Amino acid sequence: MKKFKLCINIKYLLLVIALYGFVLENFVELNFAGWFGYIDEVMALVFGIIFLYYLRTGKCREYYIKVGLLVLVITLSAILSTVCNNYQPIYNCMLDLYANVKFPMILLGGLYFYSNFNLEKYARKLGNHVKFITIVFFALTIIDLFLDIFPDSQYQFYKHGMKSLRLIYGHPATLSVVCLLLLSILIFLKSYGVKSTIYEMALILMMVMTFRAKIIGTLFIIFVLSLVVIVFNKKITITKMLVLLPFLAIFAWNEIQSYYITNQQASRLVLTLTSLDIAKDKFPLGAGLATFGSAFSITPYSPIYSLYGISNIWGLSENTAHDISDTFWPMILGEFGIVALIAYIGFVYCIYKEIQTIKMTDNYKYIACWSLLIYILVASTSESAFVNAYSVFYGIFMTLFINSSKIKNRRFENECDYS
Repeated sequence: MKKFKLCINIKYLLLVIALYGFVLENFVELNFAGWFGYIDEVMALVFGIIFLYYLRTGKCREYYIKVGLLVLVITLSAILSTVCNNYQPIYNCMLDLYANVKFPMILLGGLYFYSNFNLEKYARKLGNHVKFITIVFFALTIIDLFLDIFPDSQYQFYKHGMKSLRLIYGHPATLSVVCLLLLSILIFLKSYGVKSTIYEMALILMMVMTFRAKIIGTLFIIFVLSLVVIVFNKKITITKMLVLLPFLAIFAWNEIQSYYITNQQASRLVLTLTSLDIAKDKFPLGAGLATFGSAFSITPYSPIYSLYGISNIWGLSENTAHDISDTFWPMILGEFGIVALIAYIGFVYCIYKEIQTIKMTDNYKYIACWSLLIYILVASTSESAFVNAYSVFYGIFMTLFINSSKIKNRRFENECDYS
């Protein structure tokens, strides 16, 4: 019995650590301890070790084999591209490789780790943690509106006379992705009878007040798809997502024009077009790790930018490289090649298929899981979404949401099956 209590507490404890780690990571890193910014890397390493442990035991579903093979293709493409070109130091290449496998490690490790975890007795406790954080955030929002306690940062802007909300974080985008995770957890916990409508409304309001087009667009998609799931009892399909794309494009037309149409030297457009040139020149591989579109291609500055004539563009030059990592798919194509890009799309499709295993009787769990994946997909059009820190924490809770729908009155002793 003691062994059972210990292992069940570890699984719940890891969720709480992930929750508060995500909420505090950016704030603590910027204000107190820079090393705290590595908590997402540590979490990914933990779940990677868990996945390797399960592989050693021989407990392997066909799904994990498929995902593992796709990740292996991506990794081998990255390594071969790097060896063939040898543009950047090995240290940068290793960091870039790890950044790209963090999310797959979380997904594979989490699906194993939480496969027999029954959250029933911990649901309200987890809900209380989320509600506490929401109360603190909303109180800070009210105080900031009246007393302006958080000074302007370089990433803030004004809209309709109001300052974009960022609270304790360095960027409004960070607040928006944290609030989205909190919202998805509360939606998920509705399946366990945890009531949280007021808290959900507060989180939605704070996300809107960040004035971030990606998060507002995501909320719109979630709302529409929630109607499909709850009212019509239908699952979210690729076809339904494609139908929504024109409406999303209309909603985000100003951003799309700014990023890809009106300004021919816009960083994202330039990175996208250049990635196509690199993929064609180095087919079927890419330029290699830490060479294009990643944060690790900045110091030292990758020669690829000069070779393809984009090193003089604002936001991509050596002295103004703040836009270099503002894409994801062009980074994969440019660094790893067309084969890796196809494999990564296949990897995302596998996530979609796993989410579809959630039963429609668990529609709140289904919506919660889709909420996180939708944001990552939307964000991947204009930032390095799948390698960002938030993808690690999103991945942890996505695996919880997916696995919880598969638990049906199992004996608590099964919680220790992995040991």
